[in-house]
Amino acid sequence: MGDSNDLFATFCIAKRIADMPYTKGYFTPKGGVGSSLPSLYDRRDVGANPYYSQTASGLFLEIYYGGPGKIWTPWGHWECWGGGDLCEEATARFLSHLHLEVHQVLTVTKMGEIGPIYKILAVESETLPTPVVREQSDYLDYKTAKAGWAEMCKRFESKAA
Repeated sequence: MGDSNDLFATFCIAKRIADMPYTKGYFTPKGGVGSSLPSLYDRRDVGANPYYSQTASGLFLEIYYGGPGKIWTPWGHWECWGGGDLCEEATARFLSHLHLEVHQVLTVTKMGEIGPIYKILAVESETLPTPVVREQSDYLDYKTAKAGWAEMCKRFESKAA
């Protein structure tokens, strides 16, 4: 799957991106009391879903109805944010910290909006590995991906302690 240290670095960057809407002060977690900021559901504690959007390298950002939605990772898509108050200004301010390239333009179907989806090339001044979508035929199996995500979480928590 790749070098453990490279994967951990990718995981740490994904965590950093997931935290940014809140730590940079652009959104408050949905249900937060007394804030004048727009809200965004905080789903950072939900793990990656191995059935969708695994990457062979790097990270992608999927927008959900105009706001942050999912980060595509080597372990699957991480739906770390959910719907909230649509605020184009807050989303634009968050996105200004990321160097992005369009992977897929916004697509509107009878099932709703998909995207846009961006390749994340850098976070602020930190360059990321080139984002590459993993072919579905090469997806990690569910147990392997879940175990990999759990190992990254454990490693991250021990580093933070």
